[in-house]
Amino acid sequence: MNKKALVLGNSYMNLEMKINKLKRRGNVDFGEKYSFHPYGKSAASAITIAKMGGNCIFCTKLSDDSNGNRLKDYYTNCNIDLHVGEMTKEYQTGQSITLYDDTEECSHYVSNGVNVTFTKEDVDEVFSYLPDFFIVPQEEILFTESKKDEVVVDTNDEQILNETIQIDRNMPYEPEVVQAEDSRGYKSLVAYACKTAIDHEIGLVVEYNQFTATLPLSEYSGIKILVISDEALHGLTGFYMNSNDAILKSLSMMKERISSKFYIVQSGNNMAFVYDGENYKKIGIPSSMIPDYNSMSKKMNETFIGAVVADYMENKNITRAGVYGVVSSVLTKSRDGVLEHVPTKEEIEQFITSNRIDVSRW
Repeated sequence: MNKKALVLGNSYMNLEMKINKLKRRGNVDFGEKYSFHPYGKSAASAITIAKMGGNCIFCTKLSDDSNGNRLKDYYTNCNIDLHVGEMTKEYQTGQSITLYDDTEECSHYVSNGVNVTFTKEDVDEVFSYLPDFFIVPQEEILFTESKKDEVVVDTNDEQILNETIQIDRNMPYEPEVVQAEDSRGYKSLVAYACKTAIDHEIGLVVEYNQFTATLPLSEYSGIKILVISDEALHGLTGFYMNSNDAILKSLSMMKERISSKFYIVQSGNNMAFVYDGENYKKIGIPSSMIPDYNSMSKKMNETFIGAVVADYMENKNITRAGVYGVVSSVLTKSRDGVLEHVPTKEEIEQFITSNRIDVSRW
């Protein structure tokens, strides 16, 4: 496979712990098993693409500490083309904590750490590798403005100019987290990255959610795959997908609002609709084929998009890619849902073959 996908986003080391609130003593909840693993939507996409044998560039931020070096080794062992820049000791690697119990109640706590140090130069550098697809980050990325070595002074006095530059260079530099504007005025590093991809004619893969909905998607050319949940589609179009007529109306209205080559609508945790702008096909896995189906959450796992992109890059079959996304989601969730349990391409293909799942084009 020669094509490659670019993933840009945050990385976290996650501590996941199961707690038992019945054993609470005062303000202390006692835990049971715990584990450490990578965390983050962008990390999920990168790991999934790599485990499926796809070429993936992952631009992220890691600190030179124990967590950062463990994540670096993990990503490298997954055959991810990792771009982290300088691994500084001035920041901690991003940290997340997940607490859950038998009732499926789950709480996440996140510390950004070094993830706040992205710059526009990071974006420009990684796009110079000219990937074929750019997976638009599903959350905003905090970033810092670059330090300028010189200060422009409106004066002809050489002594004042030299003194100004010398003072500026000697000042301690503490990056300030900002919401800078791109050339269109959008205060978002993700919007800047999207514009860069469009300028380079790199295909966008977008998951429509609360964050990406704030981007000017209707103005973007070059969206190759738009992934949206049936709930989000209802919010966008006002139609529930409860009849063939409603499905066609909702898909048609979505196409009018956001232009994309292909659309994939996630339905629950095991079904999807693939739409090419004219026709649609329903794909999915019967619940009888899924281990512990009744205990699963009702939404797709974050590995869905990575699996879709990896398979589409290789086969150019959007129906098959949609099936791979559903199967990857189902298998990951049945294995506790953490990223080290993301299935390989061979495991997905074995599941598809043994269950005789249709991956043909319509």
